[in-house]
Amino acid sequence: MINRSYKLRKIDLKEFKRIYKNNLKNVFPFSERKPFFLIKKMYQENKYTCYILEKDNQLKAYAAFVWKCEKTLLLDYFATVQEERGNGIGSIMLEHLKNELNINSLIFECENPKYAIDENEKITRTRRIDFYKKMEHTFQMQK
Repeated sequence: MINRSYKLRKIDLKEFKRIYKNNLKNVFPFSERKPFFLIKKMYQENKYTCYILEKDNQLKAYAAFVWKCEKTLLLDYFATVQEERGNGIGSIMLEHLKNELNINSLIFECENPKYAIDENEKITRTRRIDFYKKMEHTFQMQK
């Protein structure tokens, strides 16, 4: 069931640049971030898109995608704003995206916990995988 108190919105490159500078850079380590010029190029080629989830005009989460082919997306970045983590916002956003996206496949990519540099990173990687596995069952796409 979709939580209608949240609004999903597709954003343009200018708005994504603000997300990149103000949010994404604080969440994703340098090694996991694409240079902005590359994202800009993909946006201009219609190979990249980003959605945000808002409540009362406040950013709650964002998801950026790379088009792999016409009906397949790779989830490039997905994050909930710091103060909302652990409140189910990620699940709410994926439910909204499920209804918005006209695709057959969504690719989730995660780092292997086995190669984490420390215990905290291992826990984070394991939690991400568990979250995506849980969402896999609720994010069944219509072909």
